[in-house]
Amino acid sequence: MKRFIPFIFIQLLSAAGFSQDKDSVVTLPEVVITAEWMINEQIDRSFAARFPESYDIVWRKLNKDYLIKFIEVDLKHQSLFRKGGSLVYDIIYVNESHLPKKIVDIVTNAYRDFNITNGARIERAGREFWIINLDGIRSYVVARIDDDEINEVKRIIKQ
Repeated sequence: MKRFIPFIFIQLLSAAGFSQDKDSVVTLPEVVITAEWMINEQIDRSFAARFPESYDIVWRKLNKDYLIKFIEVDLKHQSLFRKGGSLVYDIIYVNESHLPKKIVDIVTNAYRDFNITNGARIERAGREFWIINLDGIRSYVVARIDDDEINEVKRIIKQ
């Protein structure tokens, strides 16, 4: 039985070596890539009017809406547009240097022993509010600022 296994192995190797034809040319069929969906012209116009200096734009279809990730004025945005072209929300991700002084003052007055790590400005339904991440000695805090009022959303104790 031990002699039989190497014999089969040698036969397989020799058959594999003879089955390759080195002079043949294989032509693959042409591949055409098409989009599964087209960007609605109304949304494209609304987006271009609202964010004229945007770049690095990535479109995603999200159910019947369109999620657009892009950069404008060196800030990352994420916007959701309805099929008809109306803006559902726009989120701008910022660090402390991009926060308005008024927001920084509200946060530092409420959380004196914390440092601002980053934040986001959310515009939805004609309203604007801020989500700010804070780092303290013993905990992390997520705060929301809406109409100049600050509320603690979440506190995580450091281990």
